[in-house]
Amino acid sequence: MRIDVDQVLVDFDGAPLPEPQRGEVRPAEGWPPLTVKGVCWRALTTAQVRTAAGEDALLKRYELAQRIYHGGEIDIDAKEAVLVKQCVAAMYLPLVYGRIHEVLEHGRQTAPHTTKEP
Repeated sequence: MRIDVDQVLVDFDGAPLPEPQRGEVRPAEGWPPLTVKGVCWRALTTAQVRTAAGEDALLKRYELAQRIYHGGEIDIDAKEAVLVKQCVAAMYLPLVYGRIHEVLEHGRQTAPHTTKEP
């Protein structure tokens, strides 16, 4: 599947999710938005996930992280999508994981819920 990894992740109202910086005071203008690219390359390079053992598995994660890090539209096959989802699940909470899952399965995030109860 071809996906745009520069997509900004959004909450349920469609507002961009902020990308907090560890150890930094929140700037007045707010945090930069969290992107598919930022979540995926970080998860691939840092998550401790039980995947295939050995150097080949680590190298595959590294190479996929590099492709994602360069941004733009990239092709991700089914095995790579499973690997990304495993790594993201090990590092992030449900909202971020859910948005990444949507992108990897459908190429985009679902539209925000716009109907309000009376």
